[in-house]
Amino acid sequence: MDTEQLKRTLQDQRSRRAAKSPASQHGKGASWKTFFALLGVALFSFIVLIGMIYLARPTSSPAQEASPSSLPAAVVLPSAAVTDSVSASARVCTSIPDGRLRVHFKPGNGSEVRGYLAEGEEVQIVLGPGGQIESQSIQGGQWELLSSPVSGWVNADYICETK
Repeated sequence: MDTEQLKRTLQDQRSRRAAKSPASQHGKGASWKTFFALLGVALFSFIVLIGMIYLARPTSSPAQEASPSSLPAAVVLPSAAVTDSVSASARVCTSIPDGRLRVHFKPGNGSEVRGYLAEGEEVQIVLGPGGQIESQSIQGGQWELLSSPVSGWVNADYICETK
């Protein structure tokens, strides 16, 4: 090979290298930038997904109540307790051995459950003006307001021996 031909070959190689674009010359650096950008987008998407799952979680509803048999006799949850009222003593009568009576936040089976009372447990029924039992007729049934041991509404069919 003569020197003239060698010079032309080197010049061709130099011109080919100079013709390459700057992006292709720094391809490795650009791929790292792309990798970290995609990693950031994936992390952000994951955080948004977790937030959506958290916000979409179901709240407790009457259909998702805890099993009455897994709870103690009287479950007392924080509530706006009925205060400064006259009450009458009564007893829970479910007619089921080891039965439980649901105490609701509002009268009616559609209301959330506040707690449970055991068969035979003594309760205090709120008396309204004139000594009448504080009650409401909802969904074809009579509901009475209790002040203790759990403040809330119960189906009157399961309360007996009012004194």
